[in-house]
Amino acid sequence: MVLDFEYQRLRDELKWLAGLFGAARDMDVLRANLPSPGLQGQASMRAGELAGACDAKRLRAHEAVAEALNGERARTLQLALAVWIEDGQWQRQSSGIAEEPIPRYAGARLRKRCGKLVKQGAGLAKLASGARHQIRIDAKKLRYMAEFFGDVPGVAKDHKRLKELINCCEKLQAALGAIRDEEAMAEFMENEVWMGADAANGLAKTAILPAGPPRDRRAG
Repeated sequence: MVLDFEYQRLRDELKWLAGLFGAARDMDVLRANLPSPGLQGQASMRAGELAGACDAKRLRAHEAVAEALNGERARTLQLALAVWIEDGQWQRQSSGIAEEPIPRYAGARLRKRCGKLVKQGAGLAKLASGARHQIRIDAKKLRYMAEFFGDVPGVAKDHKRLKELINCCEKLQAALGAIRDEEAMAEFMENEVWMGADAANGLAKTAILPAGPPRDRRAG
């Protein structure tokens, strides 16, 4: 119904802004779930190093959000979005969907989204990370739509089953979100361990190199 010339451009810009917020959110969750340093020992020192690396990345992610919100691109987006909502071309173009009764349209869309989610969820345990994340997004969309239209008469024949659907989507969304957070933690830990190993190897190689003539510091 709202598909017009501006729709795709605004959608892409909102995805850009949401991506920055998502990255900051992921770093917040990652930092909160990092193991706390112990009282002493090498493990405690390494935990502190990991926390420091995470804090640095988290700070950069938050700075990226703040910089974007204070920038011209985000300000232009907010103004363009407000104008489009109030006076966009979509309001003046013909649309068969706009004339369709809400209960019939919403009910059909809910059934379609539910069927799609069930089909996507087949073999969920064997799906790759990206496919699981898409199922989480679709579960969230179905849940929000069911919550929004849940009290509209005629949308659902059985409101008890609709509430059960909402609860199931919420549980699925939470479980897949937890898996995604754990994967992000594992990736971060693996990357930091490899970086630490590379740095240690570099120091070791430097230590065993034979001494040579003094290097000219003026050389590039």
